Amino acid sequence: MSTQALLDKIGTASKESVSTIESEAKAQVKAINDSVTAEVAKIASDAIVASEKAAAAVERATLAKARQSGKLLVQTEKRAAFDDIMAAAEKAIVNGDAEKAQKWADKRADLEMHLSKQLG
Repeated sequence: MSTQALLDKIGTASKESVSTIESEAKAQVKAINDSVTAEVAKIASDAIVASEKAAAAVERATLAKARQSGKLLVQTEKRAAFDDIMAAAEKAIVNGDAEKAQKWADKRADLEMHLSKQLG
């Protein structure tokens, strides 16, 4: 075999080796790129799920707070109405009599205790 033929054979083998290395490197880069893309997509998906859960929790807390505020407002209005009714009734019934005033105060205290247990 001549020197030129040997050099050509070595050159061809070298080109094939370089080509093989390049192909393997490209395949590895593609695999890494695909892996990174999949991981980024998973992180984004997890972030969306987490943000939806957080938003739902905030919404539930807001609704609970609104319900509690509504209940307090209703109780306050009921109490104001009760106080108005009781003041008018006391004025009509007691009419300056000390004994009636004492009985009225006792009955009112009993009624308030009963109502507070119901609202409680």
